[in-house]
Amino acid sequence: MTQYTTLEVIWFLLLGVLWIGYFALEGYDYGATMLTRIAGRERWERRMVIHSIGPWWDANQVWLIVAAAATFAAFPGWYATLFSGFYFIPLLILVGLILRGVAFEFWGKEDSPGWRSAWEWAAIVGSVLPAFLWGLVWANIVHGTPIDRRGEATGSLGDLLGGYALLGGVATLSLFLFHGAIFLALRVEDPVAARALRAARVAGVAAAVATIAFLAWTIATQADREGAEPLSLTCAIASGALVVVAVPLAARRPLAAVAATTGAIALLFCALLVDLFPHVMISSTNPRSSVVST
Repeated sequence: MTQYTTLEVIWFLLLGVLWIGYFALEGYDYGATMLTRIAGRERWERRMVIHSIGPWWDANQVWLIVAAAATFAAFPGWYATLFSGFYFIPLLILVGLILRGVAFEFWGKEDSPGWRSAWEWAAIVGSVLPAFLWGLVWANIVHGTPIDRRGEATGSLGDLLGGYALLGGVATLSLFLFHGAIFLALRVEDPVAARALRAARVAGVAAAVATIAFLAWTIATQADREGAEPLSLTCAIASGALVVVAVPLAARRPLAAVAATTGAIALLFCALLVDLFPHVMISSTNPRSSVVST
């Protein structure tokens, strides 16, 4: 049995709070940005969408910076294995985040339709990429990737694109889109709010199906390994239930629906983190090569 100290547990819990805080808060502005050209048909409507997240989107990035720095400080072996083995995917996430930030700053610098349209699409792509790829990254961390006895990742990009990982990406993408659509409906007026709610109905069904399928696969994998973790199973069931509840709530009580999707995101990552501990990365080639939090 892996031995770990109280300090290691505290650090793992702290990192969990940071990552969950980042996804719960950043998730709504990813989702709202993805709807820029769906909810906003006229230029003034798209301005409304972009301004709806204006006060918070850059502040939410602080959670990511602190989470990455804390990972490096507390578990340098995890940081080294993760960012070297997954190099191309974090790079794409970074490209998306940069593209998105630049798009918000440049969008209003010129009045021509072509200029604004180009930066709107840049912001959308810059939101879709991290929303999908973060789910793919965390699915691979939990499910396992090739890692040797020295703690070095030995797999290729193709090893990161398995069915479980892709489903994880779809789950986070659809869940963030649903989360953002409801948030947008709360922040803007009709007709933009009405379109956001219509998008929320479609995204909500997709999020419910993808999230429940992903969490069911997660629990099934746990059961095959050493038996399902009761706490992870509880978090998974609660996360799936909250997504389902949020779908009918979106039109009638959007504030309650946002609270439900926030809880669903938090509990989804709780289920993954509980499954992961005391490891921080699972080796798919040899369980003894998994990176532990020691």
